Parts: sequence; structure tokens; C-alpha cells
Amino acid sequence: MTAPLNAVITGGSRGIGAATATLLAEQGVRRIIINGRNAEQGERARAEIASRTPGASIAFVAADVSRGEGADELFRAVSTLLDEPLAVLVNCGGGDFAPELFHQIPREQIDEMLRHWLSTRIHCCRAALSLMTKGSAIIN
Repeated sequence: MTAPLNAVITGGSRGIGAATATLLAEQGVRRIIINGRNAEQGERARAEIASRTPGASIAFVAADVSRGEGADELFRAVSTLLDEPLAVLVNCGGGDFAPELFHQIPREQIDEMLRHWLSTRIHCCRAALSLMTKGSAIIN
């Protein structure tokens, strides 16, 4: 199987997102754009991934994709960074909610968590679709 030409990973500046970006680069994806809210952390992640995968081109775009405006901002930047259709979108943005047992999460925090986690994916999928073609993939 041939690796896709490019990928965007939201939440790609740390944790599962950064690990996913590294794995995709190691598997042959040549152009990867990672996203996060913190520019300093994102640049560190970009440099680390690039140093581990010298054949790949890694870019970082700072944007808060939990908001529609932030997702639009990210994919406007993606459209200028790519000279081909977007092949893969991986939504890994998780926000600042620490994992807890469900029954221990305060009831008043559940709506905020759902809004953040679900809205992030919906906003990014909507904003990315115009850059994708038949055969492109979204992983949530």
C-alpha cells in the first residue's frame, strides 16, 4: 500500500497527535501539517518530528480548532501550504480535560467537554472538506 502524500493532524503538538504525526512520517507520508493552540509547543513538536523523519516536510499551524473560526483559519493555512488535495485529516485535538472515570466527572463539566470534543471534530471536518477529493480520509 502506498502512503498518502500529505496529512493534517489536529492536536498534533503533543500526546497522541504528535505520536500520530511521527508514525505517519515514518510510514512515508511526505508532507505533514500539525496543529495546536500553543505556538511554542507546536514549533518544538514540529522540530522533534522533523529531526526523527528527515525525509518528511513538517509544518505547524497555530489555531484553536474548538471554534469554527479557528478551524477555518487552520484550513486556510493548509490550502496555502499544500499544492495538492488534502489526503488525510486526523482529528486528535483533546483539549485540557484530564481523563477521569465517567461517574466522577462533575455534571456541569459534561456539556463543556462534549462541546469541545465534538465541536472540534465537526468544525475541522467541515472546514477540510473543500480541500479533499474522492479517496481522501478523515479519522476522528
